[in-house]
Amino acid sequence: MSGRPEVDAHENLPYFAYGSKMSTPRLRARAPSARPVGIARLPAHAHRWHKVGRDGSGKCDVVHTGCGKDGVWGVLFLLGRADQRALDRAEGLGVGYDRRIVRVETEAGVRAAWTYCAKPGQVNAALRPKAWYKAHVLRGAREHGLPAAYARTLDAAATVAGDDSD
Repeated sequence: MSGRPEVDAHENLPYFAYGSKMSTPRLRARAPSARPVGIARLPAHAHRWHKVGRDGSGKCDVVHTGCGKDGVWGVLFLLGRADQRALDRAEGLGVGYDRRIVRVETEAGVRAAWTYCAKPGQVNAALRPKAWYKAHVLRGAREHGLPAAYARTLDAAATVAGDDSD
């Protein structure tokens, strides 16, 4: 016996999505149990497009800045543990991303949630997202009503050409 309590495979876990998985259809393609709870803000962090994707383009990441004025908007979802494991595989947990517990601000108060952060050594500030990837991020931002000014900053990111290969 491992000494760890048994966990229900259908337990709902709070997940903070800030990139392409803000798009509910995109997230549900990998995590069918995903249920949006509402928008959330991760304080003292900045959004970056610098995580090295499998296709060599930039993917989303959050970086701790320590500055209270900074913040990353995203969507809080609940999803089942089995779907969390499937999403971990799709996101490259342990290879490209680590999972981290963060505290996000919601209309209902501060909540703990898990999210993905790029592993050290898996970032390159010169990277840019492909247009199709940025479109998923913007689709999710608009779908859930993230602040318009924040969506404009996401939309302002320069892109690189390429097909949907990642």
